[in-house]
Amino acid sequence: MALIEKRGPAQYRVRVRRADLPKPITRTFDSQEAALKWARRIESEVDAGKRVLFLTSPEARSLSLREALERYRDEKTVHKAGADQERNRIARWLKHPLAGKMLHQIVPGDFEKFRDERLAAGKAFATVRHELNVISQVYEAARFSWRMRDLDNPLKHVKRPPAWAKPRNVRLKGTVSLRIFLAAVMPESKHCTAEQRNGAKRCKLALEFAIETSLRRGEVAAITPARTNFAQRWVEVGREGMLHGGLKGGTRRVALSSRAIEILKSLKPKDDTSPWFGVTARTLSAAVVRARDKLGLKDLRLHDLRHEATSKLFEKGLSAIEVATMTGHKTLNTLKRYTHPNVTEIARKLG
Repeated sequence: MALIEKRGPAQYRVRVRRADLPKPITRTFDSQEAALKWARRIESEVDAGKRVLFLTSPEARSLSLREALERYRDEKTVHKAGADQERNRIARWLKHPLAGKMLHQIVPGDFEKFRDERLAAGKAFATVRHELNVISQVYEAARFSWRMRDLDNPLKHVKRPPAWAKPRNVRLKGTVSLRIFLAAVMPESKHCTAEQRNGAKRCKLALEFAIETSLRRGEVAAITPARTNFAQRWVEVGREGMLHGGLKGGTRRVALSSRAIEILKSLKPKDDTSPWFGVTARTLSAAVVRARDKLGLKDLRLHDLRHEATSKLFEKGLSAIEVATMTGHKTLNTLKRYTHPNVTEIARKLG
């Protein structure tokens, strides 16, 4: 039932108390008529089984998804190792019609519709899962970091595409030789300047180094002479850009093969703190796309080279722990997704 109390000359407080509500709903109005109208609406919604929100903080009632995404991007995303990728996902969300709605107005069905539309458009399970995950993280940040505890996270009620479904199984081996692939990175035009050719050569060496070491593109672009030890044959990879980098693995030392050392020694960075290759992660991605298109390969990405590198490490006879030391994977399940052994070679071992 609803109880209306007169609190002052023009203040009427309504308290709706029901056995089927987890707690009373209270609100104050300037007139008794408005208080009665609101109380009837709330009780009718409860009777109809509709979702009643308990939003006590003004911020939770006025924050839109667009504002929350922008705040999350500026406060949280900047400290992540995958900041560039997450910024791109947030940029796509900011263009979506849901961005204009208030956080508390979005229901699980809205995200289920988004999920189904993206999957119907042919987007990968992992892509859709990452897009939904970033929204879930925004809601959790609003609830705990921004103190909107009474805000519900609708993503908790949405089934997301599983991580193990439709894994990528793309390798250079069996498609094109490494030598031919790396050669395709170099430009063929006679009009290329010496600087452009030198940049393409550094990309070529960086990609070969990535396959030798299994490093991610950002890690390859960031390594420096100051963190390289040729005598002990390792290079140190760090996570300085992350707020909690130390908690998530900090730095790790990656062993260098003879070819990897040869590649580094052929380079001449400006100083010990300058990156070995002097190229950005995006430049490396563009080099892979250029080589892929030149060779007529339909489905090849830069990150597939990490799959290739991980598989090659196992083929060289390294144990799972040794490979994980190289790749930086924390769990065997994740490591397994990057490993694609050759079935023919397995059959040969069986005799």
